[in-house]
Parts: sequence; C-alpha cells; structure tokens
Amino acid sequence: MTEIDIEKYRSKRGRSDMLGKSIVFTKPKEIGSFSLDGNRKFTNDRSQLSFFEDSSNLSKNMDLNDGYKQRFVKRDDNVKERLDNLSRWFISNLHKFHQPENDTDVKAIGKFPDFILWRGHMTKIMCTPYENQDGWTMAAQKFGSTIYISEIETAEARTQRLNQTEKQNLMMYWGVRFEKYMTRSDCVDRRNPKRSRLTPVDQNAVTVNTNEAFCSVMRTKLNTHDIIHSAEVDCCLQTGSDLDPPDNYVELKTSREFSARKQEDNFHRYKTKKWWAQSFLAGVPQITCGFRDDNGVIVRIHDYKTLDLPRMATCVPGGGWDANVTLVFLDEFFTEVKNAFKKSGDESIMIFSWKQGDDKIGIERFDGDSEHRFLPEWYVSTLRHMKFAS
Repeated sequence: MTEIDIEKYRSKRGRSDMLGKSIVFTKPKEIGSFSLDGNRKFTNDRSQLSFFEDSSNLSKNMDLNDGYKQRFVKRDDNVKERLDNLSRWFISNLHKFHQPENDTDVKAIGKFPDFILWRGHMTKIMCTPYENQDGWTMAAQKFGSTIYISEIETAEARTQRLNQTEKQNLMMYWGVRFEKYMTRSDCVDRRNPKRSRLTPVDQNAVTVNTNEAFCSVMRTKLNTHDIIHSAEVDCCLQTGSDLDPPDNYVELKTSREFSARKQEDNFHRYKTKKWWAQSFLAGVPQITCGFRDDNGVIVRIHDYKTLDLPRMATCVPGGGWDANVTLVFLDEFFTEVKNAFKKSGDESIMIFSWKQGDDKIGIERFDGDSEHRFLPEWYVSTLRHMKFAS
C-alpha cells in the first residue's frame, strides 16, 4: 500500500508552511476514569488517584535511590496489555453511550468516536517530525465505525528493554520514586477539622509499585477527528482548588540539573517536546519537574505551565520544535488511517510503522486471522450483543 510522506514536516520550508495551517484541537473533557491496583486488577473507580503533596510536608532530602532494593515492585514489562484495560472501561460504561451527546444527563457520553487509543500512542506519532531516535509500530483495527489503535513493540525497543543496564533501571526508578515523594493517597477535607491538615508521609515506609495506576478517559476532537483516549494521571491538586478534571491534574517529571546554558537549551529543544505533547493532549495544565544531580538527589523543583513550553522551545538559539507542526502531522496521520480502511475494507488489520531516519511511514495490510488483531474477543462479542457493531 501507499506510504505517508513525512519529509515535508522535517524540512525548514515544509515546517514553515505548517505554521499557517488551521488546526482546531478541542480541549479534552474527562468522560470517565479507572484504576489498576498493585496486582494490575482493573476497577471502574478513582481509588488509585493520588493527590499533590502540600509543599510544607515535602521531604527536605529527596533521595531518589531510596527503596530501590528494598521497597520496589516492578510491573512485568513482558505482559502486553494492548487496549485491554481501556476496553474494560468501555464495557463498564456502555450504558452511557446509548444517550445522545446533547442529553441533559451529565453522565451521557454520546456515540462511539472515530478513534480509540492511549494518549501515549498519539504522543509518539505527533512527535515523529522531530524524532531522531526511537521508531514505532502501530496496529489499527476497525470495529463498527470506530478505529482502534494499539502499539506493537518494535524489535529494536524489545532488544533495548531486555538489555537495560542496572544504572538505566535505577534511573527509570528515579522518576517513579519522585512521584511518591510528591504525592499522597489521602487529601485535605476542609469540612472535617481532623483532616484540614495532613501529617507528612513516612517516606521510609513507602513502597513503589508500578502496577498501580489511575487513568483518565478523555474525549477530544482534532479538526474532524473525534477521539477518545486514556492517559495515566500522576496526581491531582488537593480538594479546594475549585478546578475540575483535567484542570486540577499535575504531571510529574524529573530531569538532570543544568550546569551550562547549552544544557538548558537542549532541554527545551528536545525533552520538553514530549512533555508538552503528553500534557497538552490530556488537558493537564501543570508539569512539576524535580531537577536532580548525578547521584539521584533532587536539588530543586520547578513548575512549568504546559502552554508555555512551545514558546520556550522556539526561543532556543537555532530554533526548537513547533507545536502546530506536530498537530498538523497528527491530523494528517488520522486522515491517512481512515483512508487506508476505505481502500482495504473494515476487516483488515493495518500496520503503520516508522523507523529511525526514514522519511516515510510504512503501511502494511493483513487480512484474516492476523496475529496483529488485538481487540479482545470478549469485547467484540459484547459490543455485537449490545448492537454497537454499526
């Protein structure tokens, strides 16, 4: 089949042409959420939502190495969940899709969207015009009028994952350990005097378990594309902030402290691209970064406004990345996915892949019982039984 040309998004002239293109991205609206517990068990609730720690309770010495050997439960990365947990959320909330979008019931969701996928899939795809390292492969499967997209681990990514050094594993732990320093499981209750102030968390008793997750399910539109996606949320501001999700969500990150201006420029030229994409797609307004030294100790904490990051990137000498280019590219990608199914038929499985250094996204078609078919049978059969197949 045909390929998607991305060379125009990589040249300076091509990127300048993108700046004037009209892109309408509707602010994401949270339509639901779910939790995954310490054993990766799904529950259709907000039980795993963490709350942003009050600054007065923050540990004065955030050593990100703490607990790595003693109190760390790591999720099994060999288990590929695909869209299983997001599918469980849809099954648990199918009754809400029977109602029209203009229903006065605030719980009404409306019709099924054009696309269903994880937020992380969109982040990888839209950053491709500026990516020079990590390739990706996405499988697309259509059921009814909806196209589902799920990532396939590339051979390069699998090799890299299986050959991680101990230092690399430790540095990955640093990120999730920072999240534990910055969050707590309980929140302030202004109506209850006993909970108007919270005691500091005993960090010596904290266990980091990466099976646990709280995921928001959001609906948005990118030009004509109606999208429902799910994003893992790090934490929420304490109650009393007078903000509703996702405006009260906070993304937590870590990065090495700058020792030279060039390092800060590179931070804005390369790293903040994905940070912005992640939070922008989910409507998260604040990114809190813990800057660490080479030993994994936090030396300072800085808050970034998500919407400020594109401007900061363009101020880098020589230029950084442009938000409009990434959104124009994502819009074209979704259009090409729709076109691919129009040409091949709804029963096909379409594989979209991009490799490091390529100027094109490859498209492959698979028919029949392909190994790339990823929607669970229990999900498909339930939708058919509930007459959601058309």
